[in-house]
Amino acid sequence: MVFNCRFFLVGVIFFTGCNDDVTRVTQVIHDDSANPQTDPPLPAEPPPDLEGSLKSLGVDTSDTARLDDQGVPYPVSYSPLGPVAVVREIDVPVESSDTGETVKDYVVGRAPELFLGGVRTENNTGAYLTWIDDIAEGNVIAGATVPIFLYEEVLPEPQWPAEDYNDQAGAVDDFIVRGTRRDATAFDSNGNGFQEMAIVYVEGNNAPGNVRLRVLDATTPGASPVDVSIPVDPRYLPVYDLRAASIDFDNDGVEEVAFAISRQPLPGDVATPVGIYILEDQTGGYAITHEHHLPFTNALTGPFVTLVFKSVKLDHDGIAELVLVANENLASNTFASQYFAFEVISTSLSQIAGGPIVARIINDDGSVTTHPLVVADVTGGDLDGDGVDELVFAGLEEVIQNCSSEQTNGAGLKHLLVGLGNRFNDFEQIGASRYFSVPDGCDFAQGINYRFVHTNLLDFDGDGDTDIHANQYVFESFEQPNANQLPLLVTGVADRNFMTVDGQATRFDRSNTVMTVSDQTGDGIDDIIHMNLLADNDVSSGLQVYGWNPDLMRAERVSRVPLFDGDTLVSGLKNPILVAGDVDNDNVAVYQFTGEHFLDFTEPVILAALAAAPCKRDIGQNTGACSTSWGSAQTGAAGRNFAVSVSGSIGYGVGAAGGGGSFKFLAKLNVEATRQISESYELTKSRTFSTGPFEDGVIFTSVPLDRYVYQKTVAKIPDDGFLGETLYVNLPRDIDMRMVTRRFYNASLTDNGENEPLRIDEEVFQHVAGDLSTYPTEQEKDEILAREQSIINDARRIDAVGDDRFDPVVALGGLSIGPVSVGEGNGATELGLEYSETLGEANALELGFEFEAESLFGGAWSMSVGASARRELTVSHGDASLFSGTVGSLSSSNYADEGYQFGLFSYLKRLGDQEFEVINYWID
Repeated sequence: MVFNCRFFLVGVIFFTGCNDDVTRVTQVIHDDSANPQTDPPLPAEPPPDLEGSLKSLGVDTSDTARLDDQGVPYPVSYSPLGPVAVVREIDVPVESSDTGETVKDYVVGRAPELFLGGVRTENNTGAYLTWIDDIAEGNVIAGATVPIFLYEEVLPEPQWPAEDYNDQAGAVDDFIVRGTRRDATAFDSNGNGFQEMAIVYVEGNNAPGNVRLRVLDATTPGASPVDVSIPVDPRYLPVYDLRAASIDFDNDGVEEVAFAISRQPLPGDVATPVGIYILEDQTGGYAITHEHHLPFTNALTGPFVTLVFKSVKLDHDGIAELVLVANENLASNTFASQYFAFEVISTSLSQIAGGPIVARIINDDGSVTTHPLVVADVTGGDLDGDGVDELVFAGLEEVIQNCSSEQTNGAGLKHLLVGLGNRFNDFEQIGASRYFSVPDGCDFAQGINYRFVHTNLLDFDGDGDTDIHANQYVFESFEQPNANQLPLLVTGVADRNFMTVDGQATRFDRSNTVMTVSDQTGDGIDDIIHMNLLADNDVSSGLQVYGWNPDLMRAERVSRVPLFDGDTLVSGLKNPILVAGDVDNDNVAVYQFTGEHFLDFTEPVILAALAAAPCKRDIGQNTGACSTSWGSAQTGAAGRNFAVSVSGSIGYGVGAAGGGGSFKFLAKLNVEATRQISESYELTKSRTFSTGPFEDGVIFTSVPLDRYVYQKTVAKIPDDGFLGETLYVNLPRDIDMRMVTRRFYNASLTDNGENEPLRIDEEVFQHVAGDLSTYPTEQEKDEILAREQSIINDARRIDAVGDDRFDPVVALGGLSIGPVSVGEGNGATELGLEYSETLGEANALELGFEFEAESLFGGAWSMSVGASARRELTVSHGDASLFSGTVGSLSSSNYADEGYQFGLFSYLKRLGDQEFEVINYWID
């Protein structure tokens, strides 16, 4: 093992010279009071259980409230997955298999079907409302053209409003963004885990009228649609735009239907009427529970106002908020946008944020410029893993009339992405991007009418991180905030014919295009679904599904559903509806939050065992200076932090009711929970520990876990013993690293005979502190290093079967330094072993292992699933660390007779299913 430099410290003078190890000599004052001659008292008797052991070791196991990032307790209504969690089964490829072998795995999340409204497919020319089954269930595979239809219905006009090219006010002007008088949203109306489809539309054809709600249930065979009329305030009539959303505003696991409406403009309008309604399923039908008139002051005079309407969770109370975007548009090709966020309280709405949507961009020269979004879409999701949604807006900085000149100078269409926080940071900007695009085919001088940027949050490449979808692009979130270009994951999604029809001018807005995201292939990874009614060939027309190809590292089309020719091309500007909704019982189980939350702790996880420095009593030795240290590297004038992390992707476990049993790991997590679990589980501490004289030390931690309990209410997956009755969601808290003496640690472990505790016994140390003859010799040291290296490598080979993770420990037999002679006088001699990236020895003895940990409430809280043998509690360090041993000097009268040499060595020890570092000595 080669280190770059040797450091010497004599008195107050510091010298350096390059060689293999680190040696320091320090002068200290001899203090016999620092040398205790008696051992500390031990527990009177072994603790009866794990909780007793942890308490004996000083771990506070009291059930306290979980705190958010600001130190505020989470509300009692908080539940990580919401009031209802849906679990489904997927097939996961075995990485080591050459024959395409798969194993069953389980995902927390839905596999939605697609609901198509307002247009017809090639094979169902009469149905204006159609559910299309997901690809995982066998339809539309690799370009097949005949999907499986779960439901179809023809709504006769004029009840179902026609929305053709020239059917609305202002339609003769190509620059007007047309609204819609019909929309749909998927919602769970009864808390059974399946979703119904709520169709909300204006009664009558192109005429004032009430809003009608039609609820379609495809899960229950023969169920009759709910059909009710909702009276709206006359001030919103005639309706220009109507948008629907689902929301659980009372956190009871039952979702309600909400819709927002705007009125057609009148000359001189400075306050276009905009209203929000929430409908709840009550006895006898749906009724209005919330009605809110938006005090909306126009940025323009007399504009057409189209809306975007979404529900998001902007705080920890578990209750969704509503976000509305108002896009204003004049016939003069002038645009403006604003947003509003509302808390749903009692029977009303309270605005908590809002204003113009503006991107602040940091330019290459360091200057900051602001760029308003003249038109915007909005979506919400947890970008930073704190369990609360952030807002992402996508839109245009400028609406141009043609693209030929823009294409010539390379600028193209000016797109903007903006990320805002939530209630915890007062909706401050967390990221933004300004980028340019020239869509394929943009080569003409006529009006292109590019008016909208569809945006969604998803995990497109399956890496667990949230990606941002914006039309034909997918970006890797705000990893480079406020930059001119976010990291681009993929382009080319539905890129062809985004703009043209046979070379003629066309439009791109919501009147003819829709885009959404969901897992359509059943692999646990999100796909992008796109439809453009103006596309004119088999490559780009119809309903397209794009998925991630991990082999090619790009997007590819995995499915296409052709549309009826009569609903495409110019005649097809019909405001199509496309909604992803989970409406069938394709292998799911439903769990409902019980309201139960408690604090759990893992068994002690050993990080390091420190041998007592080789010193001896009654020989005139400065024993007060005898110590072994483990922790941060502090060499010379430079200090490097030494980090210990306890981490893992475990977030879910299933076991028997009551908290016991075996908790099974659900390997793939839905995008809503993935970042919350993985990010919050990365807990790091930097600290230095030193033993006292004649003390072997044990450094350990216990991971505190907030456990949230969900009860199974619907069992669709066959109960084969894998799925139990209760779903646990485990969120870790900050780790607490502690050091105690080896005697105290061993005596504090429970010895009830059920599970043999992991003690630091003769398997680790054979010496007796204070007796130099019991420490290893140099030959015995070499034998220990060779043996432990072999054990570690063999264990990691076993753990890595089918997982391709095995990498032998870089250090051949561990690390060692010495021997050096004990000094003479009142000082001490210190040996140090250091490695860090700066010294080129990263990972030389990096401690990184995964294992099953017993929990305070019994049973392992994580277990492997599928082909790999992964265990999901991980302990690691290695960025920069220093192991040091200090041996006190001898008095001059005893130096000749009692002098000796000693060395320091360190290695990884595998004991049971844990791995930890051992710092030991040899005597020469």
